[in-house]
Amino acid sequence: MVERSSCYRIFKMRRVICCLWAGDDLPSYSANKYTEYDVARLRRLIRKHLPGEHTFNVMTDAVWFSKLSALQSTLYETTQGFFEHDLNSKEEELSPPYTASKSSVLNELSDVELWRFTGTDCGGWSKVLEAFGLPPDKDRTLLIGLDTVPINDISWLFDWDESPVGLPWDPLFTDVACDAVVTFNNEGAQQVTQRYSKERLNGMKDYLMGIRPSEMMLLRAMFKENKWSALEPFPPKKLLSYKAHVKPVCGPFLGVGPIPLDEASIVYFHGTPKPGELPLEDPIGQIWRNG
Repeated sequence: MVERSSCYRIFKMRRVICCLWAGDDLPSYSANKYTEYDVARLRRLIRKHLPGEHTFNVMTDAVWFSKLSALQSTLYETTQGFFEHDLNSKEEELSPPYTASKSSVLNELSDVELWRFTGTDCGGWSKVLEAFGLPPDKDRTLLIGLDTVPINDISWLFDWDESPVGLPWDPLFTDVACDAVVTFNNEGAQQVTQRYSKERLNGMKDYLMGIRPSEMMLLRAMFKENKWSALEPFPPKKLLSYKAHVKPVCGPFLGVGPIPLDEASIVYFHGTPKPGELPLEDPIGQIWRNG
């Protein structure tokens, strides 16, 4: 059973999950790329684009669990209640112990629910599959990465109920799914958890990306085997890859792109660049930095 923080609520509602860990065994484009600021920015955008009650959950390793828990304690204990809004602060200069004069974006972490990984994964990206093992919720759960940028209302992802698990079509291939955005119900959580428990026994050797166990490769296989539905038809309108659909790096992929953002709910990233690495004038980068 995963360890949880004291911020956990006993009532059930729509749930958003992301994962944060050092990732020393991951490729350079993923290893140690994310911090508490990425969590805070994503929390801010989820709060803005998911109206109504919901919970925001972070699954994390022991080091980040302790760091984020300490940061939440500081938020609760500060006499000013919140960090001051300091637009001139530089993130690289902000380090524990945090004080009330630091960046206001960290206020977003005050209601984040923390869950600690069990430590029984197979390495690589397999940790992400533990998100399916959290205590059941009555509504659907949304699993997204820290390089995901909600830009409009995402409520439809919780209303969608065409199969136990929903995935988007991969932006670079014609016949497989990816897991840039995952929505699932309790039945889907149980299906994935049972399959992961089985595959973990052999190190997920049949589900590798390169040399590393990959949660996407397992979910991609289950998508095909179980005939799960895609979250939207191809070409997409609501869930867009930055480098395949928004600003195609090598021209249109699969004959598609660029796709207008008019109907988009989420712009997601994979590999490089990350949202925080975009030029200051880039509209998606501005949303990521400023909400």
